[in-house]
Amino acid sequence: MSLLLRRRNMVQFLNPVLVQSKSANYNNVTSFLITPDATPTDGNLVILAYGGTQTRTAAPPSGFTQIAFSPSTGTLYLEYKIASSEPSSYTVTMSAGLQGTIQLYEFSNIDTTNPYIGAL
Repeated sequence: MSLLLRRRNMVQFLNPVLVQSKSANYNNVTSFLITPDATPTDGNLVILAYGGTQTRTAAPPSGFTQIAFSPSTGTLYLEYKIASSEPSSYTVTMSAGLQGTIQLYEFSNIDTTNPYIGAL
């Protein structure tokens, strides 16, 4: 899946910049914890992608907006938020044990009022 992100200033033709990414794998747990290398900077876009091989419902960290959810062949969640006084780590709670992965991406140079255009 590819994401289309809206640039901060369409006139300047600046592209979103990946600031950091992090991933963690888990086996049969009900909580996915991810700790970025640095606390996300206020005003940057934070994206969480997580899921696994079994179908589960999830409770994301506070303030995230769901972009996509795919329960057809397991679980895949894709959520975002604009960073504002972020914690040093994020926890996603699953409805039951799950083998899976969580990934975090932080982007700068994003339109903070409407950062997400769509997914391909």
